[in-house]
Amino acid sequence: MSWYTPDVLAACTGETSGASKTGFLALVGGDEFKPGNEAHDRLLVEHRGAGPAYVVPTAAARQRPDLAVATAQQWFKGLGLEIVELSVLKRSDATLATNVQLAERGGLFYLTGGDPPRTCCPRR
Repeated sequence: MSWYTPDVLAACTGETSGASKTGFLALVGGDEFKPGNEAHDRLLVEHRGAGPAYVVPTAAARQRPDLAVATAQQWFKGLGLEIVELSVLKRSDATLATNVQLAERGGLFYLTGGDPPRTCCPRR
């Protein structure tokens, strides 16, 4: 079964039928922010949606999310992009009105950190 459904393709190309516009969600398979990743990260920078670029350190919640954010900010600054933290470290953070409002404006979401199960199943 392919994940390239019409809905996914439409979201990736920005061809949405509703009033909302989607941004890119970058899921990098580890070893991010290292030499060799410049090409695909430049593509993300070039093709991001309108609005702020966010680093989401959920998967780093138990491993110094502040360092994950600082590393992402330094890396993307070198690629000409200011990226800011969207602080979602636990499930309840994702439903905070402030974070919801910020996320609704986002043009790029870069999830980072070394504990992928935290990203799909964060603790309450």
